[in-house]
Amino acid sequence: MQEGTTSTLESGDLRSFALTLRPRADAELLALTGELAARRRELDGRLAAVAAELARRSAPDAGHAGIAQRSGDRTAARLVERTTGVTADEARRLITLGARITDQVDPVGSAVAAGTVSLATADAIVSELDRCAAAVPAETRHEAAAALVALASGLRSAEVRREAREVRDQLDAEGVPDREERLHQQRCLSLTPLPTGMTRITGLLDPESAALVTDAFDQALSPRRGGPRFVDPAAQTRADRILDDAGTTEQLMVDTLVHIVNLAATADPGELFGQTSPAVRVHVTAGDLARHAEGEGSGAAVLEGQAEAVSPATAERLSCSGAIPILFDATGTRALNLGREQRLFSPRQRIALAARDGGCLIPGCDRPPAWCEAHHIHEYSLGGRTDVGAGVLLCRFHHRWLHLHRHRIVRGGDGFALRHAHTGTATPLPSKQRIRVGDRLRT
Repeated sequence: MQEGTTSTLESGDLRSFALTLRPRADAELLALTGELAARRRELDGRLAAVAAELARRSAPDAGHAGIAQRSGDRTAARLVERTTGVTADEARRLITLGARITDQVDPVGSAVAAGTVSLATADAIVSELDRCAAAVPAETRHEAAAALVALASGLRSAEVRREAREVRDQLDAEGVPDREERLHQQRCLSLTPLPTGMTRITGLLDPESAALVTDAFDQALSPRRGGPRFVDPAAQTRADRILDDAGTTEQLMVDTLVHIVNLAATADPGELFGQTSPAVRVHVTAGDLARHAEGEGSGAAVLEGQAEAVSPATAERLSCSGAIPILFDATGTRALNLGREQRLFSPRQRIALAARDGGCLIPGCDRPPAWCEAHHIHEYSLGGRTDVGAGVLLCRFHHRWLHLHRHRIVRGGDGFALRHAHTGTATPLPSKQRIRVGDRLRT
């Protein structure tokens, strides 16, 4: 950071500092962002250490002599919340992580102390691994935390939390059914009439319910959410109609919900309702499913687009009731190859791509498979084949970005890599498929 910038920042003249940013080059601004982020991690770590010390001095055995009680607060968390202006959850997070900083063998505490991870990332690792059952040895959790800390560089905290959740389910596969049941018991929905004449809908969906509902809305509103471009004229006409609708996306969601309920209410009771119901896709290894059928072992399955794992028993049940099972072996799903005879990827191939890639492959992109387009890594016009092994999922934005800047996606080891047009460097593109994510950590 330049000397002038540092002195301006430390003097507290934030307005003058903001004005100095306008003439800076893009590269300099990005470098400055990284430096300030590092300083913030350091300050957050110091604040966490102070919060932990306040909690130590407010321990229950201190009674009314504790610093929190003497300050008029019932707990140290309330004291931190009041003096810092953070939320109650953030205050508790500061205290929890601050207590780890003094533990020199704790990989998460050491990373916070060194300023290599943010508090949000540290909390993602700690909170997910702490949900493992007591049967998982502390040493195993320690090793998993160290692996996650090493993986966290360059990832957003939400991505680290997803990785930590996968590790948790691998370490504590026996606990997957219990966690699934706890989430199922928390499901709820309420309709609250308001004085304005409107009715507020609030609720929580367990993963199985959310997978069904989310897919229904995705099918209805995909054009509004940056979904794939359509080649079929009828599908394109429908997409244009949705895009041209004067209502907001949120209003169209209400219309979709009402339409679905109306269809259900008016369905012939003698007919099966939902012959074209949303397609819930269940990802599970063939080994886990076979062991479940034999009444042996445990494991985890994933409902496409959902964060929490479900049990192989749920995967088997959903497969019987119309869900699409995607079976994995040690290397991934079976490829469907159509060679040169077909230009576009078939629906079944797109299912295989979705199962293998887990969404847009570009790092940092969180677009789910339903919002992605299939990209030929070898251009079809230049002789490329329409094979799953030669295709990847990209969201519409990154698909256009790739072609616009002439970047290429190439085979890289067991997966794919992004080869930058100008530098020639290759960035690995790991799958976001949750069944396989643990393999990267073990590697």
